[in-house]
Amino acid sequence: MPNRTFAFSHRGGYWKTRYSFFSNCYAYVNKVLLSFRVTMAPTQRDPVWRHNLGGFTNFYGDQGGAGFSVSFNANPSENKILKSISVEATNNSNPASIVVANNSTTDNQSKVSPVIAFDDKGGILYGHIQGQNINTNGNVKYMGTLLATQAQEIVSVGTSIVIRAPFQWANGGGSNVTQGSKYVWSPVGNDQVYATSLNTPIDLTDDYGSVPDAVQYNGMIDDNIADFSFGFAADAILPFLSNPFDFDMYSVSPNITYGDMLKGQYADAVFTFPGQDWELFSVNLEYEPTTYDHSKAPRMSASRGSRRRRR
Repeated sequence: MPNRTFAFSHRGGYWKTRYSFFSNCYAYVNKVLLSFRVTMAPTQRDPVWRHNLGGFTNFYGDQGGAGFSVSFNANPSENKILKSISVEATNNSNPASIVVANNSTTDNQSKVSPVIAFDDKGGILYGHIQGQNINTNGNVKYMGTLLATQAQEIVSVGTSIVIRAPFQWANGGGSNVTQGSKYVWSPVGNDQVYATSLNTPIDLTDDYGSVPDAVQYNGMIDDNIADFSFGFAADAILPFLSNPFDFDMYSVSPNITYGDMLKGQYADAVFTFPGQDWELFSVNLEYEPTTYDHSKAPRMSASRGSRRRRR
């Protein structure tokens, strides 16, 4: 646990605040709050620090930042799509923020997404909550099948193979191709996904940055012909040239932009601010309820099963 000091108010009889450092002594002298270093280096000459003087979040000459967290738990049994954060504050606050959905002591239950930089709109700061940083069906799209068995041309170039072949687009056609996409493939009828070599399947359960970028899509030549370049292991090139097979192609787009939006029943927003004078009045979370839960299921009548009085 980081260094913490909790302050107790003897007059009020409650815990009043906390400090993000540890001191072996706190004291008020003539209404001035003083604290003392626990340890000192030989070069340090300031064992006593006078608080509430000068700049903010500066202790013993070390400038820090400020931050706080808030929780949103309206209708805690309702699943929500978490969309954006708005901050009513002075526009010099320039906060950075992350949103944690379903915060829990179990690590794999909570989900974290950063908030894209806040924009000042009409005196209120708005920030969009980014998509989840994992690959899901929100950013992994089936493009179609490359019919290498009907290829017009297959050329071996070093450790790569260039295939010019008919391409059967999935529904939507070229709309499945997004800017910045990476491409992965799977032999038809095979449940393994590859990006470089048949000997090395890849795991799509991580994030966009973990997907190898070895398959190049060279663009459409006409409506039905596509060019793809594949990096193959050297010992896999000759077998493929002698016995080609068809590929199912998938595009993997950046999950921060195209991934599933953050979802959960409740959320925490954590804000950090630079060490300057700022004011904050309100924090709001925009969300959209979903029907992924039982909230719209028919409810059993409270009187069901009870006896009715007969006249």
